[in-house]
Amino acid sequence: IGYVPNLELHQARLQSSRKRLQACGGVGTLPKGWPQVLQGPLVWSGSELQTSNEWAYDFSEMDMKEIFSALEYCKGLKLDLSQVGKTTFPLPRLGQTLQDLSLKLHSGRGFFVLKGLDPTSFTREENVILYLGISSYIAEQRGRQSHDGNLISHVTDAVLSKTPRPDRPSLYSNVGQPYHNDIAPDILALYCLNSAISGGKSCIASSWTVYNELAATRPDILRTLSENTALKQRNSSGGYTFLKNHALLHNNSEGRPILNFARRTLTSNDNFPRTKDSPSFEPLTESQAEALDAIHFTAVNHGLELNLLPGDMCFINNFALMHGRSAFEDSDESKRYLLRLWLRDPEKAWAIPEGLRKVHDLVF
Repeated sequence: IGYVPNLELHQARLQSSRKRLQACGGVGTLPKGWPQVLQGPLVWSGSELQTSNEWAYDFSEMDMKEIFSALEYCKGLKLDLSQVGKTTFPLPRLGQTLQDLSLKLHSGRGFFVLKGLDPTSFTREENVILYLGISSYIAEQRGRQSHDGNLISHVTDAVLSKTPRPDRPSLYSNVGQPYHNDIAPDILALYCLNSAISGGKSCIASSWTVYNELAATRPDILRTLSENTALKQRNSSGGYTFLKNHALLHNNSEGRPILNFARRTLTSNDNFPRTKDSPSFEPLTESQAEALDAIHFTAVNHGLELNLLPGDMCFINNFALMHGRSAFEDSDESKRYLLRLWLRDPEKAWAIPEGLRKVHDLVF
């Protein structure tokens, strides 16, 4: 199994697993205490939302005046960027709207996009202030994204890097990304400063929809994903050393299943082949490889494509949705560039499962 999902290999595994399951008595049942069917607005398919724009909020003229005023006020305080927040970036009317939108992340469809800003109208520092100020009304707590404590990441193709693109962290490459979750945040936030000349579209899918389909047809796959030692994650650059021997699917204390995994750390590539002799990690079993691909291809069937344009801010419930990206090409005139935050609202946040608590505490 490789980083890039292969549909033909997945279909071959499905054929093989049918024989294996028949020999051992069928697909079985879900783990004890896990919900049979998830319901609510988080259960959706991209086909239902593709022609709708109800997940987008366009800033009005009044909103923009308030944003400009908050920016000037915040700049006048001459603060460190880490001090930009609701009290230093005042949005007395729009702030309440943003806090209402935050509810959609935690108890609604799990995502929305803010539209209307023009990044070219601001300096780089002003764009960062705008991003931090606006996002603080969605969720004010920011997570560390590296061992150095960086709270903001730059997502762009690092063309000056000496590392080949396929071997770089996905933040700094133009290769496509299969469906995955970021490793720890409650909320993933992206601010698009510029888009690629072609490709680079974001895609999202409801983990709850994927769960329901697999629970109805292949509960054995959900059992594999929920085993504490089912899938071992290698400590890659930028990763955390204790992300080993942990389940990829968790059932939190509120009865909300949480899928949390990064495919790159689980599958092989040319530089890190997964073999029985490899000291870095153990080979996956056939059932584990089938489970990883089943997540991806089920998500593909229900995914929604988001074409983020310059000025768009996208907020995603990382515990309820998966996301990915198509490969892209830049030009001298148009280079894909996004800013990323990991966020949490302690008041609205979901309960963190025991299996994710250690890394979550490290980030937040």
